[in-house]
Amino acid sequence: MLDFILVLAFLYFLLLGIYRGFLNLVFKFVGFFSGIFIGIAFYKPFSSILSSIFSASSSVVNFLSFLLIILAVVGFSLIIEKMLKRFIYKKKYVKLGDRVLGGVLGIFVFITCILFLANLKEKNEIANTLLSKSQIVSFISKSNYKN
Repeated sequence: MLDFILVLAFLYFLLLGIYRGFLNLVFKFVGFFSGIFIGIAFYKPFSSILSSIFSASSSVVNFLSFLLIILAVVGFSLIIEKMLKRFIYKKKYVKLGDRVLGGVLGIFVFITCILFLANLKEKNEIANTLLSKSQIVSFISKSNYKN
């Protein structure tokens, strides 16, 4: 049953990568993690601005400032991605290449998730019990650790 779910996850990541394309996935990934790092760096100064506008506890204002920074950075990265797509999608082969690379990136994300599960399997007894019967997890983890 778990292998069936993993095959569905593989198809999901593959089709998501093909549908959205490489640029979209990369810009969302970079935007999200940049947003987290920028949010960590600047949530305190921004929360002092928000605390003058909202009357809430400091933890709520800190969380809101962190969340707003992440959303702003992700939104900015998506705007850049849309403008870049308009510029480079004028050539058909570029659009096709973006979709193919998106599928490859989807496969890479799936394999990364499987390797994370294999690592979790070694460290957690419950995960070991659940994942020990999966042929996909054992195959990918064995082929990765043969080096």
